Amino acid sequence: MAALLAKGGLALLSRWPIGVGADHSALLWQNLPGSLIAANDPGHGVQRLSSMAHWVLPVKTPQGVLHLGLFRATTPVFDGPEDRNGRRNHDEVIFWRHLLDGALPPGRPLGAVEPEAADRPRGLPAPFVILGGANLDPKRGEGRREAIRALLGDSRLQDPAPRWDAPDLTEGDTTVDWPAEGPGRMRVDYVLPSADLILQDAGVLWPIAGAPMAEAVAAASRHRLIWVEVDLPDRPTWGKAGAPFPARNRRSRGAKVTGRRGCA
Repeated sequence: MAALLAKGGLALLSRWPIGVGADHSALLWQNLPGSLIAANDPGHGVQRLSSMAHWVLPVKTPQGVLHLGLFRATTPVFDGPEDRNGRRNHDEVIFWRHLLDGALPPGRPLGAVEPEAADRPRGLPAPFVILGGANLDPKRGEGRREAIRALLGDSRLQDPAPRWDAPDLTEGDTTVDWPAEGPGRMRVDYVLPSADLILQDAGVLWPIAGAPMAEAVAAASRHRLIWVEVDLPDRPTWGKAGAPFPARNRRSRGAKVTGRRGCA
């Protein structure tokens, strides 16, 4: 069987043009404010934070620029008592709060023909959507759950709390189905709009057994597709770093965007 070169990669599909982004994947783990990397870690001076990637990509919608923050964090298990993976997972998730604080250096140009002259995003300008695989559930399984709880509770964004019609109501917020010998169903994948976007609806595409698409969805991945529908308000400050964050869910006229997150 041939190996897929893109295995373990990250991709964004958009109906609208994607501008030059910022790639923060080269940020050294030790350089994250409050980094949890151990002082005696053998990779202390060379280990990057991103196990896959941390990107900020501007999508040019008809109503203005919407910035997307994309990532996938390492699993917080499969290590030893030093909890190296748990520490790194925590910091990959909390990265977004530091970026919103303006505490991180500019990322490298992503998708530019002439990188040295590229005008890339600084920080994560509003309006934005953070989407990706955190590999961390706020209430189930292992890991340093305080990281995802802090991100979900940040006033600069909102948690759509997508759900599906799970037979067990306590599992309605889950997004992945690990094997029976594993941790089971968990919420580890997220689509988190900024507080100024107007949330309309959200859900998890998880057909129950026997329903249309159930077999195809189960065969595609352990992870399930998340969809979030938001309205884009008309705002002259779009795309500008440091733009104020209005109250959540303030209704105004704007374009409608549906964001989806899938994970292999």
